[in-house]
Amino acid sequence: MAQSLDTLRNNAVTSIHGRRLGLQQDETLVGARDLKLAIEDIQSTVPTTALAYGVTRVLTSGSSQGPVQHFLPAPIPGVRKYISMQTTSTGSQQFLSTANGASILAASDGTTKGVINFRGPGGAVQLIGLTTAVWGVTHGMNVGSTDVVANVTYSTSTA
Repeated sequence: MAQSLDTLRNNAVTSIHGRRLGLQQDETLVGARDLKLAIEDIQSTVPTTALAYGVTRVLTSGSSQGPVQHFLPAPIPGVRKYISMQTTSTGSQQFLSTANGASILAASDGTTKGVINFRGPGGAVQLIGLTTAVWGVTHGMNVGSTDVVANVTYSTSTA
């Protein structure tokens, strides 16, 4: 059933900011058009620790780059993190989680990994903090791949 923003706002039980932002009976937040996320840009040649929240855009240029190694911070439980490789380059970028004491749950067999590998143009992942030491992969896509090899892979080492 479609619900307009006005309908949702009218159902707020607890007002946080008038009709513009409130809580409904089921304790869901209503009234906001959307949730704005922090967006950070990482330049590909400088190893950087990404934020534990929001969107990280990896900006690259040149096919000879990589693998450049960046770092994922320890996750915040329940908080989503998006990483997007925004390039047409064939360079590679890696995000290591173990340096900050975390792992990445990405395999269908339940095993954990320590590295997200972005290989070639495009690619994006959506992570969520499952605990303060485990990132869960909720979505990964291979955008713009020009090869049969996946743009985003997960591994236990930086090889």
